[in-house]
Amino acid sequence: MTVHELKCWPAAFRAVRQGTKTFELRENREPGFAIGDILWLREYDPDTGLYPGGSLLARVNYVLPASEVPLHPLPEGWVAMSIQVENPWRS
Repeated sequence: MTVHELKCWPAAFRAVRQGTKTFELRENREPGFAIGDILWLREYDPDTGLYPGGSLLARVNYVLPASEVPLHPLPEGWVAMSIQVENPWRS
């Protein structure tokens, strides 16, 4: 199991925290994403380059590589992940 620290833009962060966004699309950089990994999502404002303060942990339940998406492929090297929030109210 790996913990991945990731920036998450405010609207997406709120949707994950509220439980309406249960997936994540990411470039699969080293060490790569795997089932059981933890995503440490940190709310990040791309306009200011600052972290407004929110963070949460989400567990990866499924990883779908771009190579397995035949109809509308993700960019090569990207993955779609099913995630489940572990602690939705951490800030």
